[in-house]
Amino acid sequence: TPTPAPTPTPTPAPTPTEVARPKAVVLSLDGARADYVDKFIADGTMPNLAKLAERGVRAEYARSVDPSLTAVAHASIATGVYPDKTGIVANTFRVPGQYIYQVVSGFEDVEWGAEPIWRTAMRAGLRTATVFWPGASVNFPDKLADYTVAYGASDAYSAQHVLSFAPASGWENAPPSFSPLKEASLRITKREALLAEVHILAVDTSDDQTENYDLFILDLDKRIGEESARLTEGKWAPLLVSDRLWSGAYFKITDPDMAHFTIFQSRVNYNRARPVELLREINRRFGFFPPSPDYYALEHGWISEEDYFEMAETQSRWMMDVATYVYTAYRPDLMFTWQGPVDECGHQFLMVDQRQWNYSPERAAEYADLYRRAHRLADESLGRLLEVLDLDEVALFVVSDHGMAPIHSYVNVNVALIQAGLMVLQDTVKYYIDTAKTKANAVTSGGAVHVYVNLKGRERGGSVPPEDYEEVQEEVVAVLSAITDPVDGKPVFQRILRR
Repeated sequence: TPTPAPTPTPTPAPTPTEVARPKAVVLSLDGARADYVDKFIADGTMPNLAKLAERGVRAEYARSVDPSLTAVAHASIATGVYPDKTGIVANTFRVPGQYIYQVVSGFEDVEWGAEPIWRTAMRAGLRTATVFWPGASVNFPDKLADYTVAYGASDAYSAQHVLSFAPASGWENAPPSFSPLKEASLRITKREALLAEVHILAVDTSDDQTENYDLFILDLDKRIGEESARLTEGKWAPLLVSDRLWSGAYFKITDPDMAHFTIFQSRVNYNRARPVELLREINRRFGFFPPSPDYYALEHGWISEEDYFEMAETQSRWMMDVATYVYTAYRPDLMFTWQGPVDECGHQFLMVDQRQWNYSPERAAEYADLYRRAHRLADESLGRLLEVLDLDEVALFVVSDHGMAPIHSYVNVNVALIQAGLMVLQDTVKYYIDTAKTKANAVTSGGAVHVYVNLKGRERGGSVPPEDYEEVQEEVVAVLSAITDPVDGKPVFQRILRR
């Protein structure tokens, strides 16, 4: 009997490979104005954005929301709805039910009234991340992405410290010095309470037969180690102030003369992120959140314009370190991230109008170079992001929330309301509002102002009966309409909108 032929074995079907899901990344360059971006693309300042625009598509016309402010616009970009739906109407504003003088932050204090797109994506099973996106706060769990890194928080304000040195004692692991070691200390306070005492050891590293202190070691307990900050003239040095919050500050010598030695201390900042494992990893890998460029310190002469730019540079690069880490470590399908140097430098260095305070052609040229460097810095961050993205698989959107215009004059709307009798200050406490007598109060953000009627039944301590609302509203409109530029006589307000 012939042997039967073997039963043929079916050829196994190839295992289908998982089709890679398309990904999307949104990068916001805060304050990037279209005409400046065009100019800096054309002259080579922003080569990465130029290449991206050449490869992809570009909107010929785009308009921000109204008012075009950072908190307002980023909420609308994330949700796709206007400010009347997000509830974020300014960077700083009022919400009903509080006293007329109470304000909230559009970044931290109010939950968006609409769902951000990353929450929609999460419901569809996609992995999401937000990294420093304005308004994406850890305060509101219902709005968090899978991986959320919020903008850092501050634990203490910046300060300028003038130090007095004395012979050093009690230091461990002190380095050799060609002059007797000296020490001083500074106190970092929070609402007048001591947050940390920083000890400073002065070291002379130059064998030049002169007393020449050129190295300053900052430490919390006089036990010098890797965690100690080493400060030299012209350089910044970070120091961890609290290992509980993992908070710290940056320091810089602003006057090296030992007779009146001066150190600038930045704000004390710490990271915020969710889940907590991500927070711990950021603290471990990257350290505490660097301070934003300090306009208060610049305007008070504590730091120079170059110092201000260096603060923007340090923060921008650190933030992109974190953003690229989050993307490569967690591979989100959708990620939103943000960069601020163009906006931060625009606030201080956009000097293009001769009516601006302290204007001179020389200063305008100096500031124009700093503003250009801010755009180059933003483009550098874009380039670093592009290094970790495969544009064949990832759609990258580069957006901006608003442009920027030069400011040459200030208008104090509340002074006008006081002069019109619509706002009244207390007699006993200077600058405190008398809520029982105040009918209206103004809260400004940039070039926009919201004027609130102190309505009974809506505001705590409201003074205006509902039947008088429209009358007070018209009084406010009349006051604002009457404000004119004392130089050219033109109206100050381009638009006055009634609710």
